[in-house]
Amino acid sequence: MVKVSIIIPNYNGGHFIEELFKSLALQSFSDFEVIFVDNHSSDNSLQILNKITKQINFPVKVLRNNKNEGYCKANNLGVKIAEGKYIVFLNNDTYVSRTWLEKLVKVLETNPQVGACASKIVSANTGSVQSIGQLLDKYGWVDSLVDDSIEVSCLVDKFFYASFVAVIIRKEILSKHGGFDENLFLTGDYDLGWRIRLYGYSHAVALDSLCYHYGSYTVRMFQDIHKFYLQYKEKIYTLLKNFSSSRLIRRFPISAALMILSSIYKSLKFRKLYVLAISRAFLWNLKNWKTIWISRIKVQSERVVKDDKIDTYMHPHPFILKMLSFSKNKTGE
Repeated sequence: MVKVSIIIPNYNGGHFIEELFKSLALQSFSDFEVIFVDNHSSDNSLQILNKITKQINFPVKVLRNNKNEGYCKANNLGVKIAEGKYIVFLNNDTYVSRTWLEKLVKVLETNPQVGACASKIVSANTGSVQSIGQLLDKYGWVDSLVDDSIEVSCLVDKFFYASFVAVIIRKEILSKHGGFDENLFLTGDYDLGWRIRLYGYSHAVALDSLCYHYGSYTVRMFQDIHKFYLQYKEKIYTLLKNFSSSRLIRRFPISAALMILSSIYKSLKFRKLYVLAISRAFLWNLKNWKTIWISRIKVQSERVVKDDKIDTYMHPHPFILKMLSFSKNKTGE
């Protein structure tokens, strides 16, 4: 029985594998296993993995899916065979510092209220900080907290949820409440991070646990409009299941209006049919209302934190307006 199970979902990320696994082999904390879940890659991922596993000193389990099951289901399949007390979800386009895992485990061992703890995410290309936590506004948009001036080793509850690029979670949470929602394909971290907060756990970041991230490699494989459709379809779904009834009535109409505004803006700017994509996103949720209702009942029945408390962790103003304003200023429009 190992203490930590590291789950790495992969789709055509063969050129990242050697660097990542060599960094794992150098960890100061060695009581872990790796579960590599391949989503039917068409590159040489499995050949490279087979070669590198002959050179390392930790156990590796390999799951091979017959199709691309997406981020959420791939991680859930990994959890099913995980033996660890703690589960780490780690992106394939990363590599980590020598004490990366040791520092993550330390936070959970010394802070029983913390349910999930992320690493400090650093750009592998530039060395700049990408995220020390994920912020969520009251209308459902996410932004990254970026601050390289903080000198403490651990921050707790200074953001809405931990970044899932590299995050450690107590397995008991996943066993009790379920893992990723498999109705989601890309943005399950957004949903699961929110639910962990609803279930009464804190989120933390270990600032001395460094994860170097190349950045959204798998997501970039999708065409831009299809990615927009998936992200907004899943955002609508997550808001409908995770908002309380009162917050849903008050905030979802504003969220929907902001989504439509965003699609109109992008359609005009790039001269592509983003408005059609947002229409498809709403239509999918309308057609799947029974699935949403069942998921919503489960989440709301298991939550233990009231709205007023959740609101203290949310940003009051919609990030999408800032993003659109920045985009407009950047392009000089």
